[in-house]
Amino acid sequence: MTSGILFVPNLVGYNFLPPDIYKKNFGSLNITSSGVKEAIVYSTQSFFQVQFKYIPQTDAILSWSPLMIWMMSQKGIEFTPDITNANTFYDCTIETTTEDGKGLGFRMTEMLPSFPFLYDTGMMKFRIRNT
Repeated sequence: MTSGILFVPNLVGYNFLPPDIYKKNFGSLNITSSGVKEAIVYSTQSFFQVQFKYIPQTDAILSWSPLMIWMMSQKGIEFTPDITNANTFYDCTIETTTEDGKGLGFRMTEMLPSFPFLYDTGMMKFRIRNT
């Protein structure tokens, strides 16, 4: 059972890449003198990426800003990529943003000149929390 604040963006995410096909091994890689590669893998982590666009200025200030402050503190969220299938969600933390390679910074970009007063989050990468 979870509790918290429900946040629903005005549009679906763009460029969504699910964790089933976005993984990374963490460990050590060594190449022997004979050229043989050896790897010691400590863990395999799953990630997903998503970007949100066409965010009205009011939503960027009143809704997105508090959410991003929460996420930049490396606090967990549950992300549901398809609201029509609420049983599929990912328990995650933010890994990187376009502003900061560590998930500790955030900047929304106004979609000028074509869409004034509408904002874009840039690509955000999230790490699946292993529970």
